[in-house]
Amino acid sequence: MLQCGVPGCALPRQAASATGALGGGTSGYCSAAHEQLARRKRLLAPATPDVEAVHIGPGEDWSVHLLRRSHPRHAAVRALFAARWGKPAAESGGCLPRVQAVLHITTPPAVFERFRRHAAALGGGAAPAGGSSADDGQPFGGGGVGTGAGAGAGAGAGAGAGAASTRRNVEELFHGTSQLPGCFFGVRPGARPCEAAGCAVCAICRRSLTLARAGAPAVARGNGGWLRFGRGLYFSSCSGKSNDYSAGSEKVLRGQHGRRWRWRVMLLCKVAVGRPFETDAAADLDEAQFTAAGLKALGFDSVLGAAGADLNYPETVVYAEEAVLPRELIVYTLPAHDDEEDEE
Repeated sequence: MLQCGVPGCALPRQAASATGALGGGTSGYCSAAHEQLARRKRLLAPATPDVEAVHIGPGEDWSVHLLRRSHPRHAAVRALFAARWGKPAAESGGCLPRVQAVLHITTPPAVFERFRRHAAALGGGAAPAGGSSADDGQPFGGGGVGTGAGAGAGAGAGAGAGAASTRRNVEELFHGTSQLPGCFFGVRPGARPCEAAGCAVCAICRRSLTLARAGAPAVARGNGGWLRFGRGLYFSSCSGKSNDYSAGSEKVLRGQHGRRWRWRVMLLCKVAVGRPFETDAAADLDEAQFTAAGLKALGFDSVLGAAGADLNYPETVVYAEEAVLPRELIVYTLPAHDDEEDEE
């Protein structure tokens, strides 16, 4: 029997009639009081025991699901994050990062539908119509991780300017982002998405990534906001590279035994890459060509930067908001530096 839908309550769910809910069956909560509490906190009762909590938006058109470690998607994302870190431990405080939480994002139906249509137009094999995998009653696509062409590979060594590119499937790529200092969504138990306009991670949960924020200081804190391949949406198959762009989400907190940790967040997104222009140097194209229209005129849909002349790690850039579907929020920790102060 499923537990009450309020996180932390271990009591069993009651029949709908016992709580005053309509429709028969179970209400999702142990009592009418907890059902009302959930509504005030914008919580939805999880449909399966391997989901701990479900946060919903004010219009109930988007939601974020906190996955338990028993959920197959939690294990898949955790393994992908570790396998694609790609950087020596010395660069991250002497040890590899630890994934503390995985939250699945169900975007508004309009965001999902525009992505599905865009990916299908590029021949990208997007998910079927009718909403996200969660809306279809499936466990977030079965918990599997795509391994199509380019997944985790980036561009091959020595790709060169405009190297011959084949059309790719939708890929799962990482995106570093920022979080306001006062927002602890994903970091502290019970914290819900904030509604501040300047909190990038919560804004992405609500409406996906937007080109208007590309290069904004709050998003690119730590790299000066420079966009190597123009104003686009940047991703990497290397989670360690995306970590460099997650510095704006960092919070230093004390854990067990008083040890201090740097908490950060990162997104795992589905990206409709289409036919990428593969290069290892930004100078291979004019600035005006780093746009959706500019690339289309050349017969390409995205840019795939290979490790080489300008890059140490690969990155993928798309120039259409409909080419992106945020899927998971990854919360992870790194050892804190001695000179970093604790967050309040």
